[in-house]
Amino acid sequence: MGASSYASSPMTRFLRAENSEHLLFTRTMETIERIHRLTSLEEVEVMRKNATAAQLLTPDIEVAFHDRELALYATKVLHAIDREPATLQSVESDVVAGLAALWMTSNRPNYSICAVRERKSDLIRFASDTVSKPGKSQGYGRLMAAGFGHLVFERVVLAHPDVFSEKARTLASSRLDAAERDCDMDVPDAASKAQSNGRSSTNALLEAISFFKPTPHEWYALRGDEIVHLAWVEDADF
Repeated sequence: MGASSYASSPMTRFLRAENSEHLLFTRTMETIERIHRLTSLEEVEVMRKNATAAQLLTPDIEVAFHDRELALYATKVLHAIDREPATLQSVESDVVAGLAALWMTSNRPNYSICAVRERKSDLIRFASDTVSKPGKSQGYGRLMAAGFGHLVFERVVLAHPDVFSEKARTLASSRLDAAERDCDMDVPDAASKAQSNGRSSTNALLEAISFFKPTPHEWYALRGDEIVHLAWVEDADF
């Protein structure tokens, strides 16, 4: 068998593809490890811009950026309320993550930080008081849209029945049901706005089901741990 025949054999092509996939996996894991070592939000922003410019921003890497940014905001929360990570119970860590998500999605300290301070940084009391307030759940839509629906305080309270009172859990469940109903009512409006002249706006449709694209021109969208890949079509039979 000649050299050219061997170079184009199915086995050779298979080995090349396998090696390429291995290299891509290795590079992705190395990049994720670097992201986990970032120590500031500024470093996250710079590295994300560099990854985008180099066309290296895969869904896995974007999730790593997302998670690291949340962790750094959690550090900011702990500093703001004068608490140490080692002193936190599991439920308190969840409340801190919820506060971090609110801060991350608004990019400024929110009233919740002040409310925690007023309660002498008692995170359990803060969460219980928050879900016991009259009115709608604050920040529900924003956190859902950013993929942080699991960090809504009402869900945190319901996830820890051994910590929160029956009254707090009942109120949390009621507020959560109301927020979900409001969200469901908004979906038809959002979907109708997504369509114009027989065509659909992908961004508006994704927003209607709480997915988001990390940057406007990405070909994938995120919702928590879920990833959806996008493709352009003129017509579809579904």
